[in-house]
Amino acid sequence: MAGAFDLQTSQDWLLRLERELQRLRADPNNRDTAINFFVAAESMLDWKNPGDHNAAIRKAIRDSEPLLRVVWDLASLSKHQQVRPRHDSVDASGVIGEFFGGKFFGGNFFGTLSVKLKGTAAAQMGPSISAIDLAERVVTYWKAHP
Repeated sequence: MAGAFDLQTSQDWLLRLERELQRLRADPNNRDTAINFFVAAESMLDWKNPGDHNAAIRKAIRDSEPLLRVVWDLASLSKHQQVRPRHDSVDASGVIGEFFGGKFFGGNFFGTLSVKLKGTAAAQMGPSISAIDLAERVVTYWKAHP
């Protein structure tokens, strides 16, 4: 059996990313939804280039594309709770511009779930990017690289 829950191809996985993006659009400051999106987005390389024999291809693609390194860093941070030495694109993530911890009035008035970038990613995309804008770029990237 390839995949789980009827997700069997990279196209199925792209459709999943689009559904996660819709959830993030509906609630742009939802940390759980953002994490779900970026962890799923990191898996796209595995779906397009499966198996241990394609590990070098996945690494080469990720290394050549700052956007995919940001996704990898976010997914890794979500799973491992710390930046590892090879992660070079994400400085921090969270609600930027929040006031009073973003808890009042639903939090949407006080900040935007964003990622502070560094290195090549910052040079290409700017010093920070909202999670929703980053997710939009990821889906656009994978649509352009079927």
